[in-house]
Amino acid sequence: MNTDSIRRLLNPRSVAIIGANDKGGYGGRTMRNAMSRTYAGKLYPVNPSRDEVLGLRCYPNISAIGEPVDLAIVIVKAPLVVQTVRECAKCGVGGVLIITAGFRESDKVNGPVWEAQLKEIAAVSGMRIVGPNCLGLANTELDLWSCALSTLPQVPIASGRSALI
Repeated sequence: MNTDSIRRLLNPRSVAIIGANDKGGYGGRTMRNAMSRTYAGKLYPVNPSRDEVLGLRCYPNISAIGEPVDLAIVIVKAPLVVQTVRECAKCGVGGVLIITAGFRESDKVNGPVWEAQLKEIAAVSGMRIVGPNCLGLANTELDLWSCALSTLPQVPIASGRSALI
C-alpha cells in the first residue's frame, strides 16, 4: 500500500457520504457534521433514493459522481457494505470509512466473511479502510468532521493541528 492512500483518507480534498440523508440517524448526522464546519473540499451525498440532501445534489452511487473521491464514508446496511466498498475501489477512491455496524460483533456467521472480503478488497486495491463499526474521523486542521457524533454541533472545537480517529 502506498502513502498516498493514507493522505487521501486523512487529508481528503473530496468526500462522498454513501447513505447520506437529511434525517436524524447516522447518515443525516454525518452529513450535517461535514457541512456544519468550514471544510473547503467537495462533499458528495450518495443515496439512490434522493435527488438532493441538505441542498446538495445527491448521486445514486459513487460511480455517478464522475470526479475523483478521496474519502468515502459508508453508512449502508451491513449486507450492502462489501459491494459498496468494491464499487469505491473500482472508482479509485483513496480511503473508506465504514460507520456501519453489524459485522463480527453481532453477526457471527456473516460478519467474519464480510470482514475478510473487505480486507481482500483493501489488499488488492491499495485503498485504506477504517472500520467497520467506527464512529468516524476528524481532521481539525481541515475542519472536517466525517463522523456521526451527535454532540458535535454543541461543542465548539477550534481548528488546529490535531486529528481524531
